[in-house]
Amino acid sequence: MRGRLLVRLLFLTLLYSATYTYAFIHVLEVERNPRFVIARWMEENAVDEETVAVLGHDITTNSLGFIKYDGMDRLSGQAYSKPGYPRFIFLPSGSSEILDQYLELTADGYTYSQEDWWPIAPPSEETIRLFENLSEKDNYEIVRVFRNKPQFNGIQFDTERLKFDTFRLTDLEILVYERKLPGSRTDS
Repeated sequence: MRGRLLVRLLFLTLLYSATYTYAFIHVLEVERNPRFVIARWMEENAVDEETVAVLGHDITTNSLGFIKYDGMDRLSGQAYSKPGYPRFIFLPSGSSEILDQYLELTADGYTYSQEDWWPIAPPSEETIRLFENLSEKDNYEIVRVFRNKPQFNGIQFDTERLKFDTFRLTDLEILVYERKLPGSRTDS
């Protein structure tokens, strides 16, 4: 009796381990990566790349800023320079978390210094204003969320306990904001 119980326990442990491993291996598949899924979504919805900005590393100023879309395979590039607000903004979760923390701490009275932004330069006032606009959902609304969570047969696995850089890149979440049109139902 005891031997059968151990065999069953061993079988269940191996089954769970194999399922868990399978779920995480499939996170690494290119076709599930949010960067490539966004590219397909843009193509399917005829989104003009010229109307898209990404919150990423502005290589011109070496700071966090809104850069022009040049594919989601990298999150750095030249500043978005079209006049007015972009139609779409892609907001990767890592960049968003940095500015969320900035807004939260400054609302509590903390004053950011140059060292707080190290190793990059502080974002421009225009970047902060646009991010505040996104946070308050004044002129933009979230229209899509792209994420790649490990799952097996629809059951999602928790990634919070895993702090590997690989999963930070593959488990990337990207929010897509679209500028509200004047007079639309969602426009305030």
